[in-house]
Amino acid sequence: STYFFIHIALQGFNPFLLGAIRFTIAGTLLLFWCHKMKEPIWNKQLIKTSAITGILLLFIDMGLVMKAQQYLPSSLIAIVAASTAIWILLLDKKMWKANFKNWNTVLGVLIGFIGVIMLFSEQLLLSLHETGSSNRATGMCLLILGTLSWASGSVYSKYSDSPKGVTFASAAWQMLIAGFLFWIAAFSNGDIQRFNLQATPNSSWIAIVYLIIFGSILAFTSYIWLL
Repeated sequence: STYFFIHIALQGFNPFLLGAIRFTIAGTLLLFWCHKMKEPIWNKQLIKTSAITGILLLFIDMGLVMKAQQYLPSSLIAIVAASTAIWILLLDKKMWKANFKNWNTVLGVLIGFIGVIMLFSEQLLLSLHETGSSNRATGMCLLILGTLSWASGSVYSKYSDSPKGVTFASAAWQMLIAGFLFWIAAFSNGDIQRFNLQATPNSSWIAIVYLIIFGSILAFTSYIWLL
């Protein structure tokens, strides 16, 4: 559903501006909540590791995914994004022995990936006929680079020296740092200058609210906690 709502939001926002608004608001709300809950938020090591993880997971990956969605259907985005689990399996060298000796793990990842393909296969075949081959190639390259960045960030976050028990603060800093970089990119790319508030459809505003609450504060924070 996240990719569907990104597609809707992109009808009113350019990719970098969408990322800037989404992650700045989500990160600010989550950091404020962490402050109210007395969670330590000003730890230097926490901010350092969160910066690296946020750049890989949110700024690079989500930036490339949003750019790719200008060329590819949401169904194909979902299928390629599902391959991230395979990349994590390959990049997590410390777990090679455990993961590749456990056939349940390997089969589980492969079956899940095949299941996603089957789920979106009909929509994918229909939508690909509407997209030019050159655009598809560009979108696929961006998307593959994005999944590699997400997998790299996930493995880094798993073994980083970030303080324990600060999952929410870590997610908040990751979103804030990514949001800051998106603002720089949006300004440099002219996204802010071209933005037309009156021309932005209500559906895009609804989509960005969904992405802030469910895609960022709930889903992304849960993912960081699981790592």
